[in-house]
Amino acid sequence: MEELKRAEMADRFDASIPLYQACIYSLQEKTEEGFRCIQRAIEKGLPDESLIDTLDQLAYLRIQPSFEAFKASGFTTFHFSEKK
Repeated sequence: MEELKRAEMADRFDASIPLYQACIYSLQEKTEEGFRCIQRAIEKGLPDESLIDTLDQLAYLRIQPSFEAFKASGFTTFHFSEKK
């Protein structure tokens, strides 16, 4: 994760870096962090948004109750009803 953070600092325009970070957070079951990374990937112009729906590593994020609303917002806004 630290290497990805350094890579993002070095290349602030590469949308794949926060997408990879979201995959890691999803595997760690860290929903809010994963959503924030997806949000950054979209802001940076992720060229293929279908990856969010198809990458196996993002499955945990997709099964969260707040995911559909997050997706409907264009991956720009998310809210959680309760914190873990």
